[in-house]
Amino acid sequence: MDEADQEAFHAEFPPNGNASLIGSTLLDFEPNRFGYTHMDILRLMVFYNETFGFVPQDDLSDRKHKFGIFLTRL
Repeated sequence: MDEADQEAFHAEFPPNGNASLIGSTLLDFEPNRFGYTHMDILRLMVFYNETFGFVPQDDLSDRKHKFGIFLTRL
């Protein structure tokens, strides 16, 4: 993620330690996870205060898959 992405990310999600309520979604939530970008997934990580089991070696495809697993376990 470059510096501009980081600034945009922190502008949308300032660090405050609050997790979202159970059952809530982002206002612009897109249910088709196959179209997600890294930024979309980072937004979901912050929103849900969850890592979805990601490890540093995961590429975007791995992250989409693991996010799908997370959704099916809710």
